[in-house]
Amino acid sequence: MNILFRVDSSNIIGTGHIYRCLHFAELYSKNNNIFFISKKHSFNLNEKIMKKYTCYELELKNTNNINLNIDTWLGESQINDVNKSISVIKENNLNIDWLIIDHYGIDELWESEIKKYVKNICVIDDYTTRKHNCNILINQQITNKEIIKYKNIINNDCKIFCGNDYLLLNPLYYTLNLNIKYSNKNELKRINIFMGGSDIYNITDTIIDICYKFNKNNNSNIIFDVIIGKSNKNYEQIKEKINKLENFTIYYDLNFIGELLVKADLAIGAPGTTSFERVITQTPTLMICLADNQKTVIQKFIDAKTSIYCGSVDNNDNNNNNDNDDYNDNYKKNVLDNLTYLYHNNHIIKEMTYNCKKFVNIDNNKIKVLLNG
Repeated sequence: MNILFRVDSSNIIGTGHIYRCLHFAELYSKNNNIFFISKKHSFNLNEKIMKKYTCYELELKNTNNINLNIDTWLGESQINDVNKSISVIKENNLNIDWLIIDHYGIDELWESEIKKYVKNICVIDDYTTRKHNCNILINQQITNKEIIKYKNIINNDCKIFCGNDYLLLNPLYYTLNLNIKYSNKNELKRINIFMGGSDIYNITDTIIDICYKFNKNNNSNIIFDVIIGKSNKNYEQIKEKINKLENFTIYYDLNFIGELLVKADLAIGAPGTTSFERVITQTPTLMICLADNQKTVIQKFIDAKTSIYCGSVDNNDNNNNNDNDDYNDNYKKNVLDNLTYLYHNNHIIKEMTYNCKKFVNIDNNKIKVLLNG
């Protein structure tokens, strides 16, 4: 088969879309031809794609109009973007069996324009509010009971696959040894910090300060592993800070974070794709919401008691001057309070670790046979 991915990354868009497409591609790379179309956004991961696959880059003259509003993420109109993508297909004589789209800026308008140039379209989405025109839709964030939300906004012949059996994972997660999670832990010893591939608000810096003060004030010796994504423009600043701190180690642009997560007793991080990776490695989480799209996934982890929600830091919330603990700078207090609570109540961490184990079984994952079905 010839499989084409349309996906972007940047310091604003983040890196999660690229990584889950790369994981998807890896499952089908044997005996198939894989291609990518990605735009030249700031702090993109196109070079990472090019290490293994052909990537056709779309030029973008002006990035000034791209902001946190997902409707701006193409950097131009959907019609302009789809015409560029169609030109790539034509000019390179690509006979595409499957077009995989993972982009919040693309909906049925774009898909309808390109449909006659590809045999099948698969859309990866985290929302249930955008119209699509495709053959397959994957939404790992919702359950089968929530498919009704797509009524009247998805074409009738579209097949919808959702939930924990359709996770787009790095294949290395299937090889991890999780026995370390069942050792007799008498205290909280190691914490993983990862606020996503771009961390546009530089929350990582704030969390480092909180954790350093916690260690100092409690005379504790917790080890902190800090992961920084390649689209994080604050990497050098954070690296300089960490180099001056005891018990902190920085990791940059990792191809696989699973081994570090397995070592961690607890994680502090953002929702999104990494939430599933933390659960799979049976790592409880103090969760901080950084963007509106991440709110679609938070509740399922709270309900499963794998994570504790510490609040949101996105611009809309910050501008509301709301006294609710979910808003403004209260996430800082919530992180510190919950860190203190778990430090003194290690049995809660053990319970959350067990809840992670129950939450998802990756042996049931059906992604690797989806396109062949």
